Amino acid sequence: MSLPSNLKAKPPAEARQSTESRFVNCNVVTETSDHGWHVSYHLAESAGRFPPGDYSSHCRALQQAVDLLRPRLIATAEEPALLKSSVR
Repeated sequence: MSLPSNLKAKPPAEARQSTESRFVNCNVVTETSDHGWHVSYHLAESAGRFPPGDYSSHCRALQQAVDLLRPRLIATAEEPALLKSSVR
């Protein structure tokens, strides 16, 4: 994700996050650069059949994975550089 030049990316609280369950495994790495963030991920969902009683656990596991795929990213505004012609 690229930011406009007047914004600076802050590093996330946790650069590496993961969740593992019998339904889904998800790993997310968020790297900060001068121009924004690079988010890479690996997501694997288990194949197979599960009993109906596992449906709510399945939904919770998928929601945890989705939450990891939406890291909370914060940028701060930077003052624009002064042009030489505007300095007196």
